[in-house]
Amino acid sequence: MCDSATVTFAGIPCLPSEVQGEILYRLHDGVALTNARQVCRLWKQLVDLPGDKQVWYAICRHSIPNGVLQQMTQFDRDTFFQTSSNKVAKSSWSCGKRHQLEQRISLSSQDRRHSQNTIPDCIVHKHINCQCNSQIQLCVSDPVVYWRSVYMEWYRGRFAGKWAMVKTEYNQTFGPLINSIAISGDYILTGMGNGSILQWEAITGRLMGKCHANIGGAVMALHWRGGYNSRYNASSQSQCLHDFVVTGGRDGLVYILPLPLTQAAAAPEQPAHRMHTHMPLVGSAVNCISVWQDRVIVAGAAGDLCVLYFSRNSAGVICPHFCPTHHYRLQGAHFKTVKSVVQTQDKALSYSDSKLLLWCLLRRQCLREVRRGVGPVTEVDLDSWVEVDVLEREEQVTPWSCIAAHGDLIAVGTNSGQVTLYHTVTKSRTILRVSDAPITALDIGDDGEGPVVAIVTNTSPAVWVYHWFPPDDEDT
Repeated sequence: MCDSATVTFAGIPCLPSEVQGEILYRLHDGVALTNARQVCRLWKQLVDLPGDKQVWYAICRHSIPNGVLQQMTQFDRDTFFQTSSNKVAKSSWSCGKRHQLEQRISLSSQDRRHSQNTIPDCIVHKHINCQCNSQIQLCVSDPVVYWRSVYMEWYRGRFAGKWAMVKTEYNQTFGPLINSIAISGDYILTGMGNGSILQWEAITGRLMGKCHANIGGAVMALHWRGGYNSRYNASSQSQCLHDFVVTGGRDGLVYILPLPLTQAAAAPEQPAHRMHTHMPLVGSAVNCISVWQDRVIVAGAAGDLCVLYFSRNSAGVICPHFCPTHHYRLQGAHFKTVKSVVQTQDKALSYSDSKLLLWCLLRRQCLREVRRGVGPVTEVDLDSWVEVDVLEREEQVTPWSCIAAHGDLIAVGTNSGQVTLYHTVTKSRTILRVSDAPITALDIGDDGEGPVVAIVTNTSPAVWVYHWFPPDDEDT
């Protein structure tokens, strides 16, 4: 074995690069890879080898379910299949995966052919995938940092409720109640009853900016267009964690605003010209919004879903405007106000007071419908449809009011003022007793250190933020 003193940052001189890569790819998960760095200097140099950009990508593909990976990165499924960096399907430790991936590619192609035969060409929206010559690693400035961060955020989600928790409560006593909330990196956005949007620092509760976004009524829903795709895309490095926020209110209009908002001290309330564009939802107030890549699904109070798209310039870059020629409606049959929408590349799941509906966005039709039984649906998997998990008896008698998901972590808010965190892999549950009032809105995120849950109720202007920090000796 070579002396570690002879090791340079270029690798281990006495081992061929192919052997070094094979050693790394046999470390099946990110925990093993991180622990290997702590064995000795030789292992640290091997893991940090700059010439191999695919190790963390392969670990993400091996460990994280496809639907969850799409949700976190907002990359198309075809992007993962087409990229040559997909060593998961080729490596020895992913036996059986390649056949499964090929089957999924075939099914995806069939769906696309079917949709092209059944939908007029004039209204089909052509996606421009976030890929540069079909190479994911070229879409991000540093593939090692990017995929390691994706894995770490996904892995940290299982420790919500287990790590040390810090609860922060901050109030805005000068305004109305909060109707909606969204986590954007280490910031929190709140939609207010007077039509304004506030941007807070999650840890300190300091007000960072304020914008009067919705002139026609209260901000009922908001969603920021983010994910790791926009965080680490080389074309948006100057924007850091921030992109656009899509919001809607009682006036039935949908607005796009840039992030971050301006400082509240310099401009306490921005005028209406900060709004870039809007589009009416016919005769229906906006109830919830979901954003995936350039697609925005807006649910109105009448129960229908309106699908909008961001415009793109000649270079294929998303612009803060809606495309006027690409939008359509999905009409639900006899169900109440939609409270939540979860979407991936070609499917969407909507939840109302009485049922769940699975939509095929390519065919623009409802594929399946499930009525809620004695307990709330806590696990949502768009690939295998849904798994129903009945919570404790205490929660069966209390209707749940809202739901949020991030990675494998799902949060369910109830009318009794408590929130249940449920992890779909570990099956662990954590009960957060927030208030006696119904939960109005909540969101889950990660600020780079641990999971974050932000919660608001319908009787207080306060925001409750639960933040879990890893122990000092935790590196992943």
